Amino acid sequence: MLIGNVCTQQVVCTHRNATVTEAAQLMRQFHVGTLVVADGEQDSVTPIGLVTDRDVAIGVVAAQMDPDEVLVTEIMNPTLVTALEDADVYETIQKMGLRGVRRLPVVDAGGRLVGIVSEDDLLEQLSREMSALAHISHRQQNKEAILRD
Repeated sequence: MLIGNVCTQQVVCTHRNATVTEAAQLMRQFHVGTLVVADGEQDSVTPIGLVTDRDVAIGVVAAQMDPDEVLVTEIMNPTLVTALEDADVYETIQKMGLRGVRRLPVVDAGGRLVGIVSEDDLLEQLSREMSALAHISHRQQNKEAILRD
């Protein structure tokens, strides 16, 4: 399965010049813990980073900085890891594990944002696949019982 089919396509984004206060307000408004920091407009957005509620708490609140004076680019991880929309789910899981990240922006071949995938999204998808696999033996046994009777 391709990661583009698993990712969440409704992504909450902010721009590089947003303050931490503005970012926190977006997180609250949309009930998310991660924002994609991006350049571009509407249908042509290119991710440049991620900012999380943890970045806000540790990078700003715990450091007693003024969230109205700090930009999201100052607290986001400067190294962005992305997944191509046509990457395999298992390839993406491996990339997340190697990089130690729980969320990845999903991009097209041109680097434009198409979604975001989280550890939870992948666990949900894998759970469905494991459940379907578990039912195969049961169905086979039922089929054999019907054929023998």
